[in-house]
Amino acid sequence: MLVNDEGAMIQGPLSTTQLSALILRMRTSYILAQRAFGNRPMVDGR
Repeated sequence: MLVNDEGAMIQGPLSTTQLSALILRMRTSYILAQRAFGNRPMVDGR
């Protein structure tokens, strides 16, 4: 069970639209985190 930005519970299988939005949000957060840490790689060897 996942919680969306509004805090509402999403039950059952995610639709492709919800899944795409979730992945996009995760990628954006990852990029912002890299910038916050001076663009240092998060994983060794990359």
